[in-house]
Amino acid sequence: SAIPITRNGLVFYLPLWRPDRTTDSFSSMPPNEAACTVTDATWSSTGRTFGGTDDEILCGNGTPLQITGAMTVMVWFKAASVDADLISKWDGTGNQRAWEVGIRTATDKFNGSVSPDGTLAARVGATAVAYTVDAWNCGFFVYDETNIYVEVNGVKGANVAYSSGIFNSTTQVRFGTFVAGGWLVGMVGEAAIWNKALTAAERAHTRSVTLWRY
Repeated sequence: SAIPITRNGLVFYLPLWRPDRTTDSFSSMPPNEAACTVTDATWSSTGRTFGGTDDEILCGNGTPLQITGAMTVMVWFKAASVDADLISKWDGTGNQRAWEVGIRTATDKFNGSVSPDGTLAARVGATAVAYTVDAWNCGFFVYDETNIYVEVNGVKGANVAYSSGIFNSTTQVRFGTFVAGGWLVGMVGEAAIWNKALTAAERAHTRSVTLWRY
């Protein structure tokens, strides 16, 4: 199969390392082929490199990406010690915040957060988990409609109770930043989004079948 990861509930899968993703415009994998456009993030056989400042990839706001309930985000990344979003649907302009997945320099930890109403005041963050700086890491952010949590390289953070849903933001899914901030210095190899909470076994499977590349 062209998509080796867990298929149940998969709405978005973008392997940025693929040689058919070398141009500045392409689509995510079927069946939900989101049109993506690249600004400056350069291609290599392990993914796209983001140099900070203005490097990003925009992937639209198609119906499959308008998730308001349970969801999982997976991202393979290699990053410096920076404050940055890896992948997000998060725009402070007009309070269009839905969810964001990123890293924080103060602790060198991976984290994710959601907003139920688009405002920053209502934002709820997961318990962060350490990532390895300047090495490849596999991170998951999960909302199961009872809790949110993250997992890095098989290490799961503590649950944070949350059941208020995710705001249906009009902003695009984007890599390397939230809107006009949190610029990534590092690489993203691939990412996926599901409209369900992956189980521990599904997360382990997805990580194991993609680990060989990193």
